[in-house]
Amino acid sequence: SKDSLGLQVINEIKQKNRTFENWISSIYHAKYVITNSYHGAIVAMILHKPFAVVLSSGALAGMNDRFVTLLKCVGLLERISTNDEESIKVVLNNPIDWLLVDKYLRDLRSVGQEFLKF
Repeated sequence: SKDSLGLQVINEIKQKNRTFENWISSIYHAKYVITNSYHGAIVAMILHKPFAVVLSSGALAGMNDRFVTLLKCVGLLERISTNDEESIKVVLNNPIDWLLVDKYLRDLRSVGQEFLKF
């Protein structure tokens, strides 16, 4: 199917024979990523793909804290969107300073590596 921008929509959850490599490849080749997957957001950041995060509701809402923590640490808290098309478009049209994000990620990796030395 196509989205309102005329781009192909890939719903990864419905792909039964999905491999890790296919999942990474779909993000790598995407123009942008809309996700409620923590790991999807991380891969989008690593691959410098514009992304929007739609938080979960109901029983899975408790998993949302990790998005807030991560996105705050890399200066991308504004990537959280409500689940409506207009809000998602606003987020996706907001440019990301990937150099700054990469710096934050390097700093976080360094903290993690220092912690693991103990």
